[in-house]
Amino acid sequence: MPLPPSTSRRLGSFERAEALTGRHFAYNLVVALRLARAPADGDLRRALDAVRERHALLRSRIVGRGRRARFEGGSVPAIPVRPMAADEDGWRAVVESELASPFDVARGPLARCVTAPAPDGARRDLVLTLHHAVVDAEGCLELVRRIVASLAGEEGPAAAPAGLPPSPDAGFPAAYRAPRCWPASARFLLRELGGELAYRRRTRGFAAAPASGPFRCRTLSVTLPEDETEALVRASRRERVGLTAALDAAMLLAVARRRYGGRELPYRYFAFPLLRPYLRPPVPPEVFASYTGIIRLTLGLSGATDPWTLAARIHRQIDAAVKRGDRFLAARWSAFSMRTLFAQRARRMSTVALNYAGAVPGDLEPAIEELHAFVTNFPLGPEYTAQTRIFRRRLCWDVVYLDVDMDRDEALAIVEDARETLARAAERPGREAGRE
Repeated sequence: MPLPPSTSRRLGSFERAEALTGRHFAYNLVVALRLARAPADGDLRRALDAVRERHALLRSRIVGRGRRARFEGGSVPAIPVRPMAADEDGWRAVVESELASPFDVARGPLARCVTAPAPDGARRDLVLTLHHAVVDAEGCLELVRRIVASLAGEEGPAAAPAGLPPSPDAGFPAAYRAPRCWPASARFLLRELGGELAYRRRTRGFAAAPASGPFRCRTLSVTLPEDETEALVRASRRERVGLTAALDAAMLLAVARRRYGGRELPYRYFAFPLLRPYLRPPVPPEVFASYTGIIRLTLGLSGATDPWTLAARIHRQIDAAVKRGDRFLAARWSAFSMRTLFAQRARRMSTVALNYAGAVPGDLEPAIEELHAFVTNFPLGPEYTAQTRIFRRRLCWDVVYLDVDMDRDEALAIVEDARETLARAAERPGREAGRE
């Protein structure tokens, strides 16, 4: 006889870190969509209910704390839908409000929706907010796809209610499960401690302290035209670096120039390796959960550093960290790291955090005219964050900054500086071309 679907399980290591963060500050993933056609309110309600029925994390809550924290299903309310007034850019104010609004995790659900007709009445804006513990960037795109398919009547017959997906930790390769992981964990923690001490020593007087006073997440979006995007992709391939490394390099250089006067210092950034393909068994994208690893890395640069040289260094750093298994070790120790961070409240987590989510699947393009994504930042978090993706053959930057750190003009100047750096670098003949 098959087992009934699971309605309860403990949070994994990284899920505990996200839940811990959410107790101190809201920690949400917010997606803003402009649908090409306006669905009826009843159709949207049915689409959300259908997606919720298929995915247990959307009908669950979080109970307990620390290692005892659990996802629990059962009597959890439906995903709430709240209307907003039609406004050409009204969704941005809603996004900033949603980034700052915590969930009642003990009651659930861990998702909500705000909707409004677009100003012309023929389209509709949706703002979907999810606690980051229940979904990562790839899972969020899959959620959008399923909502769109349901609105179009393409989702198929209702499936039997699914149980909670296993904890990400359960799928770690054997070498990264206790007790076999302890030697690798010891080496990882020693590297982290050594890196932290060296960073503090070399940035004394210059490293950013936690933001102080009441704060609010502010957002802005910049889209590169199709020709600039294509040139950048070609140049990254020519230089044999990942597009993530090129974007990280440009944003690090921009922040170094605009915030630190181009000082030659070590700067910190985050790499976001996707864990799904490396778990055993691999996790398909239709499973909603948080399967992201976060690796914090440090490198030295000045405002005059060559962007492709820096991108190559970033590419090598990320590659070496991934090969060491840091994506699993960082996830395993993430809750401990966040507890330490909140206890000390001494330094920002990094200079920048940029997550490149890749190309949005083409089957979403006819249904969605605009797609934006943001993750809550907080006073101990990175100084400057961005979610990037390629949508309709254009590179989209969705930036989050804190209003107590900078104003909109400075935030926009940073992303425009990064864009100009990428444009100049893409036009420059590559190393191979220069030898011909």
